[in-house]
Amino acid sequence: MTEVRVDTWGPERPQGGGGSAANLGWLAMVGVLYALGTTIPLYGIDPQAGFAAMTSVGMDAGTRLSIFGLGLMPLFMPLAFLELAKLFIPRLARWQVASAPNMFRLNDYVRFAAFAAAALQGYGIATAMEQMPGVVPDPGAGFIVATMSTYVGSTALLAWLADRISLRGFGNGFWLLWIVPFVNVLPFRSLQLLELARTGAMSPAVLPACLGLLLISGVVIVVANLATVDGILPRDGRVPAPSLAWRARLTTQVLIWPPLLANIVIGVIVAPLYLLLSGSGMAPGWLHYGSGGHIFLFSVLTLFLAYAYAREAPNWRPDIAEVFGSETEPKGLPAPFWLFGLMQVALCTSWELLASHSPMDFLAGSSLITVVTVVMNFIRPWRLRLS
Repeated sequence: MTEVRVDTWGPERPQGGGGSAANLGWLAMVGVLYALGTTIPLYGIDPQAGFAAMTSVGMDAGTRLSIFGLGLMPLFMPLAFLELAKLFIPRLARWQVASAPNMFRLNDYVRFAAFAAAALQGYGIATAMEQMPGVVPDPGAGFIVATMSTYVGSTALLAWLADRISLRGFGNGFWLLWIVPFVNVLPFRSLQLLELARTGAMSPAVLPACLGLLLISGVVIVVANLATVDGILPRDGRVPAPSLAWRARLTTQVLIWPPLLANIVIGVIVAPLYLLLSGSGMAPGWLHYGSGGHIFLFSVLTLFLAYAYAREAPNWRPDIAEVFGSETEPKGLPAPFWLFGLMQVALCTSWELLASHSPMDFLAGSSLITVVTVVMNFIRPWRLRLS
């Protein structure tokens, strides 16, 4: 069975060994395969009718109606809940890294949960498309089963590709595949934005504001990555230099996960809980993206999660934990590292405010943090070789 090697702190895997032209070509081929998969429509639908129906409600029909319509979300959600569990139950994180069998067992749980989620989402999407006029010419059980099978199969394929990327020494295959859809859509949406500015359909101030914020965001994220990787450990020889794989995992934990988990908590826990307790049929306006309530809640959660990661993450690796404290008295990372939560809040809320007043919904602070961090982890082995 395929092992889904995801964001774990278990046995080290080599990183930076995939620098040959053949391996780089293979990686590019995987990216192209994923991008092409987002253009192949689901079996049993009328693509033109589906495109018209979904664009009418503001959805990205080309991607949503494809065989990779779910992307990595079925894998991402179990991973997100596992990350939350490790933060609130530190013993679980230490148990995970205690041995390879423990890591593989958690990977199995993530994989099976992902396949179940893909099947459930496939069922929901199939039944919803059957209600759209003309989208499914031949509705029924056959179409529903075919859609569920397609989504489970595409999830398994992406999990297998992520594993192969990791095994070839390119770092974390999951996160490299995660950024593919963002990079794939960025040129088209950028041209669309330029056209809106040229025709006057968008305020002339939006484009300069976007470019300026993009430049500032990139510089800040790069500095945060360099500080996290190069400034975390004391240089007095108390511990050996951490491997590239461990450094990459640390930047993932400290920089990528907090804003992503904050959005997960709001969308999957807070909003449904409010609906359950209030008996309302829809989320209140203060929970909508761009509202003051959403920004406040997101900021509080991100700061808390950034502090929690900086507090707990070093204790998930024994030879690092003893530098910052002990299992009974963990000290965590130095204060500047959990203060990166302020950086995450500033960037993400700035992009959220910009998106709420302009057609910039395809850019988000959490997406930029993820893309820049993943790219830096990818190129770090070559940067170190040349230094």
